[in-house]
Amino acid sequence: MVIDFKALKAKVKEETTVKPLFLCVIGPSGSGKSTACGTMGVPTLFLYTATERHGAANARAIGGDITDVDFTVRRSDGSVDPDASLKNLHEILSSPGLDKEFGAVVIDSATELQLIHRRSARFANYCKTDKGTHNNFKESEADTAYFKELLEDLVVLNNRGVHVVLTCAAVVKSLADDGSVSEASPSLQGFSVAHDLLRNFADILLVSRLVEEDEEGNSKPQRSEEHTSELQSRFGISYA
Repeated sequence: MVIDFKALKAKVKEETTVKPLFLCVIGPSGSGKSTACGTMGVPTLFLYTATERHGAANARAIGGDITDVDFTVRRSDGSVDPDASLKNLHEILSSPGLDKEFGAVVIDSATELQLIHRRSARFANYCKTDKGTHNNFKESEADTAYFKELLEDLVVLNNRGVHVVLTCAAVVKSLADDGSVSEASPSLQGFSVAHDLLRNFADILLVSRLVEEDEEGNSKPQRSEEHTSELQSRFGISYA
């Protein structure tokens, strides 16, 4: 019997549908979140803020095909214009042809985005009462409303076949006996904000560093360890 391998490969390729990633990568500072984003294997648009400039370099260092863009907009005095920056990010994500040039989009990070949003006029207006005072109880609702708009842009790209990755800083709360993370909290202000944002992602990648003890019992960080699983059931991730 002669097997036509070319025909077999063509059939497998035709029948195989690869669903693009819709992924949130979380982990403490220095754990390798950005480095993980350099392993996509496709041309990647890496969107970042000035404070996260190192991320794109780390992703590129591991061999990623990275095009990095700082989406923040500066005023004449050099300070960040929050509203203009959020608008610029939206315009980049909705740019015609983006899905033709890039196979993946990374936004680094949700933590920085929330800080920018909370300094914006749209945030202040959302939280303003009829008497013109600030309503603290509206803050989480305002953040959730913004992230909902961002997710809408990302879903459009994802439906066009683009891998979508959003990074988010995290605080490690406890470690297992083997040094792996057993509980972590996303670094986002407001329980509902973290919950409402992360539950929209099909996959969660938790990046951490293994911690081992030396002969004297002192803790020492080891190689980065990456875990992918259901957010709450396996990693006990809680919300600040």
